[in-house]
Amino acid sequence: MILVSATVPNWQALWEEAVAQSSYNQRRQDWTELDWVNFISDSLWQNRKKKNMSSLVLDLDALLKDEKFLVEFDRLKRFVDKDTSILDVGAGTGRLALPLAGIAGKVTVLEPSHTNQKLMRENAEHAGVDLEYAEYLWSDFEIHEKYDLVFSVWSPAIRDPPSLLKMNEASKGRCALITSALPYGNMDFLNLIYPRIRKEPYKYVYNFAHIITTLYQHGIYPNVETWKAEAEMKYETEEEAVSYWKPLLMYYSDVTGEMEDELRDYYRSKMNPDGSYCYPTEGVACMIWWHV
Repeated sequence: MILVSATVPNWQALWEEAVAQSSYNQRRQDWTELDWVNFISDSLWQNRKKKNMSSLVLDLDALLKDEKFLVEFDRLKRFVDKDTSILDVGAGTGRLALPLAGIAGKVTVLEPSHTNQKLMRENAEHAGVDLEYAEYLWSDFEIHEKYDLVFSVWSPAIRDPPSLLKMNEASKGRCALITSALPYGNMDFLNLIYPRIRKEPYKYVYNFAHIITTLYQHGIYPNVETWKAEAEMKYETEEEAVSYWKPLLMYYSDVTGEMEDELRDYYRSKMNPDGSYCYPTEGVACMIWWHV
């Protein structure tokens, strides 16, 4: 009989190594993380205003009639009843928090962006629902109570082992995380524009295997659901595209005139006859959830 000794990998250390080598870890250090969150958020909403989107208030009634949204909503709704307390990490403008607040006992929304907080409060008032607001980075949020459900959906707040394990620490029932099973859904900026301008491939801070194996290492055995995810990035004009890409690039370096020229050259090489540009994204999304 031959005995084979197997060494179990340190899964968390492998994720930490990926973080250390990631492009995110090479970002500029002259602003704080909170400064950058607000800068990027403000830039995105300014672009929406330029597109003549006169009302940014969320129409909750219309949202709850949207079949595509209801599929997403039901993934979390199954964990919620009138007595459930919820913590939404990276709540954005309340797209999921607001409808959940209509059926839950209490919903606390953690969102560090001033702009998103303002819009979320307006949305809550318009919808007639109550939320508890926390304007913090997840890393700065102090856990004073535990929640029945702690979840995060497509949020950069969960990007390393401490941020993931903090979700577990804050929960007394379940945790849920919706993210991409493929890196960022093949976004044009990260997969095409960043490498073109920075002259190096974008190195991701994690993949969903890092999340699952790190949980496993800590004795947490998660459930995983996956589904095909499709979307389309569309820019109507060159200025709209550059005004979107430039702030994202500024997260990593100063944007020189030469870099901006490259952004414009890229757009012109890809634009449609009417001057617009569309980039379809195809990937696999996943929901990772577990009992505490």
